[in-house]
Amino acid sequence: KAWINDTILNIYLEKGHKGRILGDVAHFKGEAEMLFPPNTKLKIESIVNCGSQDFASQLSKLRLSDDATADTNRIKRIINMRVLNS
Repeated sequence: KAWINDTILNIYLEKGHKGRILGDVAHFKGEAEMLFPPNTKLKIESIVNCGSQDFASQLSKLRLSDDATADTNRIKRIINMRVLNS
């Protein structure tokens, strides 16, 4: 049974970040998976829950993969975070 995620991790990347998009080698097809170097630190900037004032607006601005776009009703929260440069 496939794991169904109800959370979108929206990661802001600075120019020159060291993350790499996995593309066709990603384990879960249809997800925009990235690989970051060991000990990469992320800072959570906000958590926007379904039903909050900003949820629909933020969700509509995200570029979602085909799998996520198919059923946005299952999404319960958006976690906005930033990669901290070392």
